[in-house]
Amino acid sequence: MLTAGLAAALCAALTVPALMSTHADQPATTNVEGLAARFADDDLFMVNSAADSSRRMYAVSRNGTSHMQLDGSLPFTLDVSYTLNGPNVPVDRLNNASGMAGVHVVARVNDRAGDGIQQLARQMRPFAFFSMPSAVVGDVSASDGVVVQRDGSAITVAATANPGSTLDFRVYADAKHFSMSPVALAVLPQSAPTGYTAQLQSLARNSTTLVNSITGENNDDTNARLIGELERLRERERVLAQQQIAQADAAHKRAFHEYMAAYVSSYTAHLSGSVGNSTQLTALVGTAGELNGDTPLARAVTNLAGAVNARSDAYQHIGAADEVDWIIRRIRQRGTQGLATELSQRAGMNSRDGAQNYAAGQKQLSNAMIPYSMAYTDAYTENLNTLTGGDVSRAQAMGAQAIAQTDAQFGSNSTLTSDQAKVDAAMNELAQAREHTGASSADRQIALRYADRFSNAAANASGAAQNAGLGTPVSAIASQVYDGWLAHSIGGKIVGARTKAIADAQAKERRQQGEDAQAGASLVVASDDDAAADVSKFAGSAAAGLGVKGGGAKDDAAHRSSDAGGSGTPHRERVPESERLATQFGVSDLASGLVLHADPSQVVDETVIIGQAQPLLEAGAAMSGPSGGLASQLAYDTADHWPNLRLLLVRPTL
Repeated sequence: MLTAGLAAALCAALTVPALMSTHADQPATTNVEGLAARFADDDLFMVNSAADSSRRMYAVSRNGTSHMQLDGSLPFTLDVSYTLNGPNVPVDRLNNASGMAGVHVVARVNDRAGDGIQQLARQMRPFAFFSMPSAVVGDVSASDGVVVQRDGSAITVAATANPGSTLDFRVYADAKHFSMSPVALAVLPQSAPTGYTAQLQSLARNSTTLVNSITGENNDDTNARLIGELERLRERERVLAQQQIAQADAAHKRAFHEYMAAYVSSYTAHLSGSVGNSTQLTALVGTAGELNGDTPLARAVTNLAGAVNARSDAYQHIGAADEVDWIIRRIRQRGTQGLATELSQRAGMNSRDGAQNYAAGQKQLSNAMIPYSMAYTDAYTENLNTLTGGDVSRAQAMGAQAIAQTDAQFGSNSTLTSDQAKVDAAMNELAQAREHTGASSADRQIALRYADRFSNAAANASGAAQNAGLGTPVSAIASQVYDGWLAHSIGGKIVGARTKAIADAQAKERRQQGEDAQAGASLVVASDDDAAADVSKFAGSAAAGLGVKGGGAKDDAAHRSSDAGGSGTPHRERVPESERLATQFGVSDLASGLVLHADPSQVVDETVIIGQAQPLLEAGAAMSGPSGGLASQLAYDTADHWPNLRLLLVRPTL
């Protein structure tokens, strides 16, 4: 039987109905001959990664959705390679790249498959589709027969080959910040021309059906209200970012200028002999000593420390807005099931990255300020010497004018310009670190503010998994994976160790977040860092860099900070009490290294990638119609009802 032969080719071993097995992660081996009838007139979907790490295939039929584990050869192979300005490059090199980007797609009958499978493949016509944003792509050229169609914000590329032939084409695009969709390969039974349109529409429709069946979401407005609220939160964070960054940036520039003025003014007061054309070492020693006590330099240090923190912290709102934007996209793609667990994990990762990157930024800033301070002092000394004729007695009177002249030299003094760029780069590093911190704060705040919404979304999930409280499965299929893990693994049994203290703390946090949400509070929690010690090292380190033991702040802030070669002052983020307790008990998602978690997210990830092919298939269906760009290549095909199914392979790209 022909469909039995195809089923043998596609499955050859393992299959699991979506709503039957309670151990979906360990399906039993089944006789594939007995499954042949299930695939008649079905749409089959698979994510075909370059590494071929996944062997899952999904089937959508009139009877529902199922997934299976492959143990045989596919009828077709799909190869995609990339170039940038000529040479071949890995796909990640194309991400956001500028230049001449090339995409080479090859789909052919699998010569490693059995003779029967190759015969079957030669009866099927391959179609390949992908798209590029028109905003980032200029001129596009392609191989003969390839259709390139601009439609609004997207440029869709479509190509096909006769049944049994190899589909081989290249596309080149003059790009700025290049990106592209996945590559979709639709393999269809030979048909009359209008039949291809219907088959591609079926694949498009059922790709959406597949995503909905896995995520538990439908294409109604189930989450419209939630998304609307999140969009308002996102826009609020963007407004706060714009306002606070502008204010903090201006304040930092003033504080920085005042610090340098106080620095060289202190230096001027300690000059001796003749001013000279280069920095006086003995004067630097005196300057370093003024970092202690109630001196103009010490006050300038404190002001600059606050300005550095305030400017960096303002960027938390950018991180929060970007993270809310990610949450919105995630809900649209996958719904809210499993989101609470994912937010907790992302909060931990963002918190870690923010702390590590901020420490690195502090070290970078300290290291950048040392040569900057020396270069500025050298230029200032030379200007002061010219203004005073070398007379130290006139130095303080001419100090303000020398500062103004030095500030005016940034366009002409290459050393000052270069060193200033290093300081700016360090400040940007601190800002980007705080974006991670803001994202972490947003993850936690959203998880708490909308805990009830996320819990309601999980109400249809496995009762056992819900009662465990570790997280919720994302679908019936994922629930099977989770239930098997929960009932039969050591990690699942550890989940029972959760205590009432965690639940009480979470309830208290939810009440507080509910009050914050009603008050329109920001998602960002202010930091409590004190970078005074880090900034106070700049002047002292400048002297130390010349082999002189300089002064430094001796207050508590100094003792809390590492030296310039250390890790810097870590950002002390306010971790919720429930999370601290859960981590102590070893069951928090942030302590996931202590417990083995089931990972149904791979199923969700794959189906979301498949869902991204839906607009490509819709566009391809239109191109295959009587007036479409592919119509002339399909005109002579005739209907052949063997094999009676459709196959879609999706290759992830960027």
